[in-house]
Amino acid sequence: QVKGVYTLQVGHPLKDLSGTGQLIFLASTHVLVGSVAATIDQAKNNNELKIFAVTDQDWKVNKEVTLKVLVKEAVKAGNTVLVFSPSGWSQELTTAADGTVHFKPLWPGKYVIEVQEFSRTPGELNGNKYATIWQGATYSFDVAK
Repeated sequence: QVKGVYTLQVGHPLKDLSGTGQLIFLASTHVLVGSVAATIDQAKNNNELKIFAVTDQDWKVNKEVTLKVLVKEAVKAGNTVLVFSPSGWSQELTTAADGTVHFKPLWPGKYVIEVQEFSRTPGELNGNKYATIWQGATYSFDVAK
């Protein structure tokens, strides 16, 4: 066991098209191994669409969390970000010019964050042509009391 912060990620394009679009599901999280003060290295997440916490990993109730969205490593204003709490509460936020959103978690537990990106990018998948790509990315982290 090597102490540090590990990035877990998955990218899963559906094998079949949805109408004339390709759907791609992306997810990431970070796992801290050992009791070390480590910095999360976002460069380790190479998903095309990603959302991650900019603030340190010491997430606590009523302590502001800043999240950032990158699309192909570039910030994008106007993306809708959904925040889901362990209590069932949810909030819709919109990214600022620097690609960030801010919120204060009200309950301890696992939070799931979701962002979507839609582009009119044509291509071909398994011999079938598509006109659009939809990507959905999630990020999760635990909030302490």
